[in-house]
Amino acid sequence: MACHELPIEDSSASAIVGGTRVGDPSSHVARSTVALSVDGDVFCSGVLVSPRHVLTAAHCFSGQENHPTIRVQFEFGGPSSKSRIAGHVLLHAEFGKDPAHPHDHDLALLTLDKPAPEPYVPARLASEPLFGEAEESKTIVIAGYGTDDRGNTGDLNELTLQIRRGDQDSEDAFRPSRPGSLLVLNTAIPYSGAKLSPGPCHGDSGGPAFITGPDAIVVIGVANSVLNIPSLPPCSTGLSAYTLVSSHRSWIEGMMKGFP
Repeated sequence: MACHELPIEDSSASAIVGGTRVGDPSSHVARSTVALSVDGDVFCSGVLVSPRHVLTAAHCFSGQENHPTIRVQFEFGGPSSKSRIAGHVLLHAEFGKDPAHPHDHDLALLTLDKPAPEPYVPARLASEPLFGEAEESKTIVIAGYGTDDRGNTGDLNELTLQIRRGDQDSEDAFRPSRPGSLLVLNTAIPYSGAKLSPGPCHGDSGGPAFITGPDAIVVIGVANSVLNIPSLPPCSTGLSAYTLVSSHRSWIEGMMKGFP
């Protein structure tokens, strides 16, 4: 079955592993990306998609059933840090239903107890395939509050990737049950025992993959999973999967309408 794998042409070298800290709190990435926490500890990331809704990954909530308060953190750890309480946690009904494809439909929508604080601005939802007919490459940005190169968690980091069109057969752990449901990023570099391949890591689950423009930011995917190999350190393979927003837009919009 075809898997939408987009080989990397180039990536920033400087975490998300291999990324850079988002230093401008007024940037599109900073004003749309959030951290999810329980008892002050970040466990996942997310993206604001309306003033009252955050999109993230369904698998983030395994083991969180007994925690009464999940907080959505805005500018977590910064001087203007604020939080909102997740009133509803809405998991995609098909997530986890097919053991052969455990990564499919890995989406959750959170409703906030009150609107997001300024200057946070919702990202637009992707409505079309990643590439137009005439496009051969595109720049995307992945972001999250997860583990960086130094093992720190809780800082917002971003990684800019230049990707090219390419549909390839895949036999890896990210094979979707239908073509086009996952975006698989291959940022692998030869493992040297020291430097990890760039990409998402622990705490980045649920974080966004964006296409940015001068006046808006579009979320195209939500961090789903990382392929780990037992003989290598976690997050070192450079293979990660993002749930495609365009394939699930009708579910997202339906949940936002049903739980305003």
